[in-house]
Amino acid sequence: MATLLYGNISQKTASFTIDPANIALPTVVQGDTFTVAVRLTETSNNITTVTAPSIYSARLSYGPVDVAPTAGSFKVLVNSVTSSVITYGSSAASVAAVLNSISAATGWSVIEDQGSYLVERKSAWVATSGITIVQNELQPQSFVRVTSYSANSSFYQELRPMQSPLAYTSAFGLIVPPAPTITRVVTGYSDSTTGVFVNEVQRLYIPPAFDTTFQIYRGTARTGLLNKSDGATEIEEAMMQGCVTALAGEIFIVSNPQDYTADIMFAGSMSGATHDLLTVAVPISPQGDVTFNLDLNTQGMLAALRGDFEVTHPLTCEVGINYGTVATPNVQYVTVFQQNMTVQADGAWTGLAAAQSINWLNPPQPVNYIPFTSDQVITGIQSYTRVVTGTGPWTIAHNLGTEAIHLSVRENYSSGYLLANTVSYSVQTSTSQSVIVTNKGSATTTPGWAVMISSAGPTSAFQAHTHTIAQVVSLQDNLNSLSDRMSAIENILPALGSVGVSTTTVPYLIPVQEKSEVLFTTAAFAVDSGIGTISSLIAAPYLLRALSVTVGTAPSTALITATTMDIVSSYTSGLDIEIPRIGIIPGRKLPTGLAYVGSEATRGLVYEVNRYQANKTYYPSAYERTVFEVSVNDKMFRPNQTLSFNFDIAAQTKNATAAVQWWVIVDVGEVTTASTPVTQSANITGITYNSTPILAQPIVVVSQLQRHQFGIEVIATATTNSVVMSANQIAYGLASSAVSAAPSGRNFVLRGRLANFDVADNFSDPRGFVGYALAQQSENVLAIKIA
Repeated sequence: MATLLYGNISQKTASFTIDPANIALPTVVQGDTFTVAVRLTETSNNITTVTAPSIYSARLSYGPVDVAPTAGSFKVLVNSVTSSVITYGSSAASVAAVLNSISAATGWSVIEDQGSYLVERKSAWVATSGITIVQNELQPQSFVRVTSYSANSSFYQELRPMQSPLAYTSAFGLIVPPAPTITRVVTGYSDSTTGVFVNEVQRLYIPPAFDTTFQIYRGTARTGLLNKSDGATEIEEAMMQGCVTALAGEIFIVSNPQDYTADIMFAGSMSGATHDLLTVAVPISPQGDVTFNLDLNTQGMLAALRGDFEVTHPLTCEVGINYGTVATPNVQYVTVFQQNMTVQADGAWTGLAAAQSINWLNPPQPVNYIPFTSDQVITGIQSYTRVVTGTGPWTIAHNLGTEAIHLSVRENYSSGYLLANTVSYSVQTSTSQSVIVTNKGSATTTPGWAVMISSAGPTSAFQAHTHTIAQVVSLQDNLNSLSDRMSAIENILPALGSVGVSTTTVPYLIPVQEKSEVLFTTAAFAVDSGIGTISSLIAAPYLLRALSVTVGTAPSTALITATTMDIVSSYTSGLDIEIPRIGIIPGRKLPTGLAYVGSEATRGLVYEVNRYQANKTYYPSAYERTVFEVSVNDKMFRPNQTLSFNFDIAAQTKNATAAVQWWVIVDVGEVTTASTPVTQSANITGITYNSTPILAQPIVVVSQLQRHQFGIEVIATATTNSVVMSANQIAYGLASSAVSAAPSGRNFVLRGRLANFDVADNFSDPRGFVGYALAQQSENVLAIKIA
């Protein structure tokens, strides 16, 4: 069993998230190994962050805190002399008598306070004359904590008997949480014969313990920094910004099928193909969590649960933080948390198991042939050797992490005898990490005894079978046979529920004719030379203004006249109203349907105006120009193809007294048909253009000839039963999404136009010529490409 805790060193609390909270630790079972990963945090100014101090040491214990033993005795060792027995509960006077009976160690006085013996010695002591606890037989398993200090020429030691932790470890590792991974869940596939295709899907998995930033790589391209709180929308946006080829029509679609996962679909021009596996990189790796493996299969735990089904005691975590350097450490110990945890008795211990009967008649059945449990399968042994001298007893820390040990003792010289533990020595397990060896009266030579402690382990871990196809007899032949049979079935089955996919490899081109015009003249100019080279232009015409006014509410039946105030009036269909000529700007009859006429009072001009979307600005329609118009149908524009068009608009003024502004707009229109009578064949009634254009970019036109680069993309992405349309606009090489303006299907009309003409307002009588040219970009043919 494993858990991740956030340990706040500022507030001394443990929680399951980075924010401090009151939690209940999970109930564990005696006999388990409880893995606890502690991620250190600290709080400052009510802001909690993960911290990574220099960890010098760490320990985790479970059991009663400062609880006295119930019985037993112990002895003390002073100046290599062992005292007589001190029985637990003895009075201060009795303890003082025992201490003062030790030769060359008199002068002790003892006070009993709250279960502790406060021992004072005023004279005849040196640094080596302190008390050491030996032959500890306190019950239940306990120890005597000895705290030493000196003051006023006196030497003090506090002896405090207390029960040992039921489980304890000081072995830890700084374990970095696993990084996110990507696996392939659907392999991209297409069949040119049947038109069936499957989009590649790769799954991103973010482990719950992961808590830093990462990036997704597609080859050398990569996303920005992501973290585990980012959802499908953020991941999809990051993939589209960092992992697609510019203007190639590639689309990533990201969904969130379950917690901690994101499915990444390769769509657009990447559909129906197998792609290299994406990879994940963690640019900044954290220090790692302080991770303990707490063994709950100890003698103390067994003893505590003999009379109870479960026990509850504090789980205490302490770390030593080095605020100094490696050469000059400055270690300060911090109790990170002390949190109650319940341990229950084991109801299915290994002794209940029987040897597994091998079922040789049915070997393919899912039967586990491991005898008893996998913990019994080992690859070797763990051991620890130490030489001891003197008379003992000796406390030997072996750090094997188990009480299931074997100990042997031999005389520490060549041809030395192996000693029998029933005669020469006795062994007592102190903790899962140490034992106490006591000499039972045998003579020890100067070389001492060699003590070897061993235990079974480490436990083997069975790995997953990762055999190659070639290692399995006849597997490749069987797979080939199945593939051939499946291909035959797929050729027979109709391709219902799937969308046909284009197999054309040569792009389909729709040529667009270049054109140029100087408005209200018959002049045209070369794109690279401009309007400035034309010398035969007559007197410059008026430059008409845009009017930002509130439109008149009542339909007019006669042409408005210029007044002292700029106005716009609406006209309904069926009116025979002519707009007069303004110099060389031609007049026109108002079109059928709703129309608007504006009057500019300052110069006494009346002209037709148009409104852009729902704005309250009305622009002179005389300056509107359609620069291209192309129709597209679903036979030329197939699923999983991209329509793209890149073009330049060159614009310039001549003899102008003010700068002007135009908008470059690309609209999408759809053919409308007659709805009555009901029974009829296709009957086109017109083309209705969407209110939102794919491209809408204002350009300021001045006397200097200037090229402006634009482009559009329309993408048809095939899914299982439909085609999803999307669009992008491109201005000066920068692409951005225009999904809301995409056509609803693959039958539509594209129209490019110059509209929303306006002139700077700070000129009383602006006049001049304005010209434009539709031209190819330097590296492209002027044509709409579908591929």
